Amino acid sequence: MYPKDNVFNIYYNIGKRLPFQVKRSPLGLKGSRDEDYRYSQEGRTFMVEKIKMTSKKYGVAYGYCMIDGKRDDDNEYMKLHEKGTVPCAGCGEWVLIDIPGVDMNEVFPLHTSDYVLPFGKYKGKSLGEIYKVDPKYVYWLSESDRYFRIDFCSILGLDPEDKQLDEKLKAEIDRVFDERLTI
Repeated sequence: MYPKDNVFNIYYNIGKRLPFQVKRSPLGLKGSRDEDYRYSQEGRTFMVEKIKMTSKKYGVAYGYCMIDGKRDDDNEYMKLHEKGTVPCAGCGEWVLIDIPGVDMNEVFPLHTSDYVLPFGKYKGKSLGEIYKVDPKYVYWLSESDRYFRIDFCSILGLDPEDKQLDEKLKAEIDRVFDERLTI
């Protein structure tokens, strides 16, 4: 899930699981460029308890406001909006914070070499195929969406139990991003 999603896209991307906690942090606002802050319970977040779709893409999200991880039913921001609704749920720049009681690794599995991309410029190609022609794209995928997890050991044919794994992965990253190769 890219950080410009709306609440409804997140709802579908997590398999319509409820409840889930989200945060809207437009990239232009103070603190929103800090990755740790964007994905933390710090600040104002919302626990979405119910979704009512009004069209194929949008609807109304119901839930409550949380401040620093604690429910805040008297939040001034919520008083400006219809009681119980999550404001601006159809707008972008929402990020998933948590799905209470669910292991995020279950929702977002580790993608191996044979995983076929269902989107983007390499749609229909496996991560292994893509890595052979454009390894930077695969690294970009892993960095642009914290929930799109990639098994680089699978792609590179490395043993996850290898005592020198970290050194080998670092050497591969250095090789891929060696500026002399791209000039």
